[in-house]
Amino acid sequence: MPRISLSKIVRPNFSKLLSRLPMPGSLCLGVEYVEDEVRAALVRAKGREREIMEFVAVKAPEAEDDLPGIAQLQEIRNRLNCKQNIQTVFVTPLARLVVLPMNRERVLSMRSHLLAEAVKWEAETYTGVPGHLSLAGVEVEKPRDEPGQIREELEEIMVHVAVLEQNIYRAARERFRMAGLKLARVYPGEVCFHVPLLYQHEESDRGVLEIGAASSGFALLRGGSTLAINAMNVTAEMIRAHLDGRTMTDLEDSLRFNFGQAPGPLPVALTGVGAMDHRIVAFLRTLSPTGVEPVRLQRTSGLTTAGSEEGPMFATAAGAAMRELGGKGMQAIGISDAVPPAVRIRQSIYLMPLAAASFLFVVLLGHNLLMRYQESDLSEQRRDIEAQLSERKKVHDEVKRLEGDIQKVDERTRDLRRQMAYIKDEWDKPLQARIDMYDALIRNMPPTVALIGIRHDQRNPNIYVVSGEAVSPSAILDFALRLREEGGLSVDVQRLEPQQQVRGKGSASHRFVMHLEVGSGPKADQT
Repeated sequence: MPRISLSKIVRPNFSKLLSRLPMPGSLCLGVEYVEDEVRAALVRAKGREREIMEFVAVKAPEAEDDLPGIAQLQEIRNRLNCKQNIQTVFVTPLARLVVLPMNRERVLSMRSHLLAEAVKWEAETYTGVPGHLSLAGVEVEKPRDEPGQIREELEEIMVHVAVLEQNIYRAARERFRMAGLKLARVYPGEVCFHVPLLYQHEESDRGVLEIGAASSGFALLRGGSTLAINAMNVTAEMIRAHLDGRTMTDLEDSLRFNFGQAPGPLPVALTGVGAMDHRIVAFLRTLSPTGVEPVRLQRTSGLTTAGSEEGPMFATAAGAAMRELGGKGMQAIGISDAVPPAVRIRQSIYLMPLAAASFLFVVLLGHNLLMRYQESDLSEQRRDIEAQLSERKKVHDEVKRLEGDIQKVDERTRDLRRQMAYIKDEWDKPLQARIDMYDALIRNMPPTVALIGIRHDQRNPNIYVVSGEAVSPSAILDFALRLREEGGLSVDVQRLEPQQQVRGKGSASHRFVMHLEVGSGPKADQT
């Protein structure tokens, strides 16, 4: 059984070459034509992520044609709402993949476009397509370091070549152009069916099996790269015939051999039309030690998972688009008739003096225009700055004037506060003292005491002279004590004398004169 070992397919690395990275939001349409059906998947690249926006399948009435019809391509572009001349890649069985052993030193010393030109003639024996009538994509296998094995330096290196006839490529490009699509590259299906799994399981090892309508393949993935691919002469129709009783020689042995290489514990992922046949899936589960499961490709444009069961059928188309968005390393195996930049420059070398003169003229003209623009811009900036300075001077003068007004207002405010403090705390002190004195007399005067007069002391206006009479000296002393302790007054009894005539029992028998001073008693001291 032939075994094809592809070089590691490494996704873009941010730390290496920036030009290899796709631009954020880049779109690519992958189209696959198998038998009578055209399948397409629209993929978007956002940094290192790949998103399948939508996929669709269209039946092609011209089943005998090897290329999709213009009407079908236009229908796909309209249904996927793609813009005019969107970047497109094409997957077809007409592109053949072969592996050639070549001299290591010779291969490593050649540039990629020279190597692609050389391998066309080497692959002619395997493909039957003459070298001068073919286009080729090439990828050099990188040596793999297996754990526990010693790396040997071999004289030969394996080169993987994809070959397509020039007239087929040109016919396909013209059809895509007439449908409003820009064909960038053509890929063999053997290098595309497993690519979506590279992004879904980049941190794990897994096997991928494609059961197609024309052929099948088995890929081993390790850590986000392709370890190996086996090409198998097994189709979905052959498995159905085997299940119907028409035994196919070595079919089960071939499948068991490939399943035995699949690493655990994840089940083998199934792609292709065979993954949508429940009988085939159940049959494959009996052969795989780790089990199998169809690939689920989720569309980001869908609000639900509806349609994801059709994902295995679109894995090859989506994988081709992801390859195209993966940078130069993943595009190398694609087939294109674009002239490499190095060749284009060499072919137009006679135009270099004219191009240099034109470039110099453009640079000088641009420099002159730039200087004029800068001079005009500086003049305008100067006018703006002068206007700003004038405006700021006016603002500064206004600020100074306002500061003087604020200072005057502050001084006036301080004066008003002093006046308010005097009005609030000073001017009514004598009146408040008199009120407090009268209030104390009224509240503390016993019924056995009568007041005759109250007047200010002529020598001290803070002292009140109170005269009165009482039925007994004890009543007078009690009154004085209450004024002192409860009224908060300073009491000084100046005179206490009995009356000469007493009218009867219960009548006033003694007269008194006392000096009262507000705020000097024990109660005032406590507060």
